[in-house]
Amino acid sequence: MDRRSSTTGAGGALPMASLRLLASPLQLTYSYIWQVIRQRNVKHYGKVEEFVTMVTQTVPELMTFKQSAQLILGLRARIILDLLQYDNPPDAKAIQTLVNKLKVPISSGKETEVEKSQTNFMVLVQHLLKNPTERKRFFQEVFPVQYGSKFDTALQTLTAGLVCQMEKLLPVPNLSQLGAMISM
Repeated sequence: MDRRSSTTGAGGALPMASLRLLASPLQLTYSYIWQVIRQRNVKHYGKVEEFVTMVTQTVPELMTFKQSAQLILGLRARIILDLLQYDNPPDAKAIQTLVNKLKVPISSGKETEVEKSQTNFMVLVQHLLKNPTERKRFFQEVFPVQYGSKFDTALQTLTAGLVCQMEKLLPVPNLSQLGAMISM
C-alpha cells in the first residue's frame, strides 16, 4: 500500500502540516495567493488584496506604484463587480463600503491615470447600483470584454510579478547555506 496516498489531502495535495515542513510561512502565503488568482477564486480576493497592500507598503520596491495600484484596484474592482453581478439585489451598503476603500493614496501628482481609473470605476459602480436594467446589460455585453479573461490575465501577470520579486528578495537557502547559518 502506498503510504503517501493515505496522507495526502484533496486532489493529491499534501496536508497543511506537511507543507509547513517543506516551505516557509511566507512561501505558503504567496503560493496560496497565486492559487487564488490563478483559479479566479474571487471570494478570496479580499485576502489577496490585504496581503498585497501589506507587502507593498512594507517593501515598496517590490512593485512600481502604478503596478501595485493596478493590482490592488483590480482586486477590489473584481470583488465589487462580483457582488454586483451575483447578489440579487446587490447589497448597496456592502458595495458602498468597498467603493469607499477604492481610493488608493496617490504618491505624487504624476499618477493621474490611476486617479482617473478610480474615479471612472466609482462612477460606473454608482450607475450600476441605481439602474438594474443597465446592470444586466453591462454584465451581458460590457463585462466580458472589459473585465473578462483579459482583466483576469492582467491580475495574474501582476501577481506573478509580485511573487517573482518576493522570491528574489527572500530566496530559499540550500542545505549548505543553512549549515553555515547554524552556529554550534
